[in-house]
Amino acid sequence: IAHPPGYPLYTLLGRLFSLLPLGPPCIRVNLLAAFCGAFACYLLFGLLKDRFNLGTPLAAPFAMLWMSGVTAYPASLSAKNGIYQLTAVFLLAVLGSLWRGKRLPAFFLFGLSLTNHWMSMVAAAGGFAYLVLIQLRGREWGAKELLRGSALTLVGLSLYLYLPLRSSLDPLVNWAHPVDWGNFLGHVTRAVDKNKDFSGDVLLWVRQGVFYLRSALWEFTGLALLAPVGIFAAWRGGRR
Repeated sequence: IAHPPGYPLYTLLGRLFSLLPLGPPCIRVNLLAAFCGAFACYLLFGLLKDRFNLGTPLAAPFAMLWMSGVTAYPASLSAKNGIYQLTAVFLLAVLGSLWRGKRLPAFFLFGLSLTNHWMSMVAAAGGFAYLVLIQLRGREWGAKELLRGSALTLVGLSLYLYLPLRSSLDPLVNWAHPVDWGNFLGHVTRAVDKNKDFSGDVLLWVRQGVFYLRSALWEFTGLALLAPVGIFAAWRGGRR
């Protein structure tokens, strides 16, 4: 049982990769992080090509630029930081599913993604909800489909049952021992990290917000200069 919120999906995937007949177990789990980073590039390539109509000569190098980020490449070499590469995979997979009209898979993938790093996915939930709202207004969704989607989200979330089941077997690493409801809820919500994640210091939240904003802006050094070009092109094409 890893540190809060437990990461059951990444733990189970790491277990599968540890069974590969390739070098020592630690290297095998590191390969999971590398695989997630490469898969994020692949999904980004698909979106650029299909959704934004870029040809392969442009879509391929732009997708590979993901690995030039100040955090993406190092994270793809580390078993622990592969969690964030898997988060990138889920962000792109949910977006791609919604844009392609595959709504029910999008709900399931979102629920499953919450069993990896739910904090990042909750931050993106507003964008997903906006896309769903657009399709609801266009009457592309019905109430029954929305209920099915919600049920599939719960199916994805059910992977959290791994935590109490595995914890009950007393593994060597058993963070917060989430076998009962109180321990489980405290572990998943990170309430056990009161001094770090649940601080009442408003200035701490502001400093952290500024830090993450700066990190996002500097993730791809110089690539942000392309954004004004894209904005100008979009304005020129649709200014009427």
